[in-house]
Amino acid sequence: MRDFKSYLIREKIKFDNLPAHIRNKIPAIGSIRSNRVDFELETSSGLCQIVVRAQNTHITMRFTAEVIRYMNANSAGDLTQIPKNTWQSIWERSLSTYEKEFNGNKIWALLYINGVSVFGTHKKTIADIIEKCAASKRQEYEYNADFVEYIMKEYGWDITVVHENTIAGMVFKDNKMIKGSINPRRGIDNRIFSFRLMGDILDINRVYAAFLLESLFLETGNLNFQIDKWREMIEDGELQPRVPQVRQFNRATQHLKLLIREIKSIENNFNISYRPERPEFLK
Repeated sequence: MRDFKSYLIREKIKFDNLPAHIRNKIPAIGSIRSNRVDFELETSSGLCQIVVRAQNTHITMRFTAEVIRYMNANSAGDLTQIPKNTWQSIWERSLSTYEKEFNGNKIWALLYINGVSVFGTHKKTIADIIEKCAASKRQEYEYNADFVEYIMKEYGWDITVVHENTIAGMVFKDNKMIKGSINPRRGIDNRIFSFRLMGDILDINRVYAAFLLESLFLETGNLNFQIDKWREMIEDGELQPRVPQVRQFNRATQHLKLLIREIKSIENNFNISYRPERPEFLK
């Protein structure tokens, strides 16, 4: 797999000054909160720009990991012609039983290849517009707002694009190693940390493991934060034994143990070093 640098971005995009008839016709077009990661993949038909969007950070990275593994194994064909039910199976494989039980139908994901939507669990028109413009412009994504405004004016929409974003993580690959970093919003002591993944392992397996590790760190951090919050409420008597939050607290505690075991399994299979140190929650 070619060298790359891929960012996981938490973002909010809003279209201001939308004409009333557009807002009435497409109510959900005004704004979107999502997480976005992109990477390039060399295929038999040329270089493809892949974008994954999803509701939360850890699902964005886990779905990306599964997409990368599948695409790498099937890069000899036309990726845009892969059936939607295949992507649906890959998406469902990305979801844990805990995620399905407590996030259910609320969770969503989108997959784009060269700006074209090839899979989506929900319709997100504003994301479709943004990705088409990003693919045609082919410049740094965070500077895309002006171009979207220009294109929309060509179609008669005199709008302002408000784009707020922060970097949640990064995966960098060269021919020697893969490096990842995590910028947690909460949970893992709110400290940025990074890891290096080395060893005589096939490229695609290292890339898959790096994206999967990012997902695991993000989800584990969020779960730690939520579990600590629920535990304090239970100890203070704010939550009674039979309320739904207590049941979710128990399930979250079980799921956290599974995630940590998954991290340790990856650590056993790869040569991994951490900076500044191995996260406290793994000790």
